[in-house]
Amino acid sequence: MEFAEILKFHANKYPDLTPQDVIKLIYQSVYGCAHYVDAGRAVEYIRQEMLGEERSGEPLFEPIGNGRARLMLNSPEAKALSPELIANIFAASAQLDADISCKDNELDELIAIFLNEAKNGLFKFSLKDAEHFVDSYRASGGGAVHHSEQYRDIYAPAYRVFSPIAVKSFEVCKLAHEMIKSGREPKIALHGADENTIEQAKQFFSSAFGNSVHFVTESYDAEFFVNVNIK
Repeated sequence: MEFAEILKFHANKYPDLTPQDVIKLIYQSVYGCAHYVDAGRAVEYIRQEMLGEERSGEPLFEPIGNGRARLMLNSPEAKALSPELIANIFAASAQLDADISCKDNELDELIAIFLNEAKNGLFKFSLKDAEHFVDSYRASGGGAVHHSEQYRDIYAPAYRVFSPIAVKSFEVCKLAHEMIKSGREPKIALHGADENTIEQAKQFFSSAFGNSVHFVTESYDAEFFVNVNIK
């Protein structure tokens, strides 16, 4: 999905979002979580947020671009998941995103798309408001931002950002988690276009499940086959 389509999706779903919330979306799309997450501490926060009211019709994943997505903690499907599983995948996603170098010019490219869509009247706020926030954001040094107070009051966001490999392999992660709980050791075959991508996938699974998963080279030896080509 092109980023202009991502913006249209969010503008339709969250019509009262502000320029600050769009910049947050852009930052997450480029960098993911991109900070260290302790899975043990994260699980308690996730467990509390999952106590919120279930939102009928809310999908499990909300796309944010670049293959990344927000796992929506108030979705019916999320309510049936283990908070420990979500925390482990979230922490592994954050570690992977922090280790992958991203180019600041990609952030600038997405901001340019944002300003063009603001010019086209996609949002409730004006192009002038969007430009003013972007100028202030850049003048302050950029970086991660919080959701606006308006967004939090209206939409009460509760989600965790997942890396592309986490989104792509989520069903595998669910099944592997259940196997490990029952005392079995999942065997995973990873296939991709290049060794670097495969190594990143190994890093993700190892971070999420430790030594409880094993990697095999032949698909017929594996419980799970994961194609790690993201795009």
